[in-house]
Amino acid sequence: MTRAGEWKDFALLLTGQSISQMGSSMTSFALVLWAYSSTGQVMASSLLAVCSTVPYLAVSLFGGAVVDQADKKKLLLLCDAAAAFGTCVILLCSMAGILKLWILCAVNVLSGLMNAFQKPASDVAVTLLVKKSGYARAGGIQSSVSSFTGILTPILLGLGGLPLVLAIDLGTFAFGFLTLLFLVKIPDSTGKKNRISFHEVCGGAAEGLHFLQKEREIFLLLALYSVLEFAGAISFDSMYS
Repeated sequence: MTRAGEWKDFALLLTGQSISQMGSSMTSFALVLWAYSSTGQVMASSLLAVCSTVPYLAVSLFGGAVVDQADKKKLLLLCDAAAAFGTCVILLCSMAGILKLWILCAVNVLSGLMNAFQKPASDVAVTLLVKKSGYARAGGIQSSVSSFTGILTPILLGLGGLPLVLAIDLGTFAFGFLTLLFLVKIPDSTGKKNRISFHEVCGGAAEGLHFLQKEREIFLLLALYSVLEFAGAISFDSMYS
């Protein structure tokens, strides 16, 4: 792959995923406000954070093992489709006037599970598209774009109510999904055409645990990150309310 070619695929992947993520962030932000305004309780918005964060932290180790064995592009497409399904459920329930907090919690559980696979798949996909010498540059670009989309989220939220936000989310999903499906070429690093076996996933997770046992500093860093991620998600959503 030429230098121009690798950065072209990276730019397409980043553009599609960032626009899709912006729509998802708008929806998450809007749902926090909806949960609080509907119940009048800060605990409702915190519960949404728990339902998305706990599944993410619980299956992240297995998520990484699955990503190691799977085609990254297919996995990203599957995670995007699952997130879009959740948005469709919320939109239909909202339009029918039957949207409840437990429905949002169920969708957030699904979202948390998918994020456990999508985030590592996206990170690994970048390493497959960009040469090692460009990792730092690619990481800086990703961080800048992520911060920019985070700033736009509450601004764009003022465009309309929850149904409109959900419709925009689906539109951004379609853009990101089609861009990834037809324009981005992510090399298949596994070289496998068969299905992922449960034995391989468990073996990969066990290998990861064995590595953490030897690298105590990394284990402590991950444990600290998990605690901060959980506490931060709850407190941030509470403050939004």
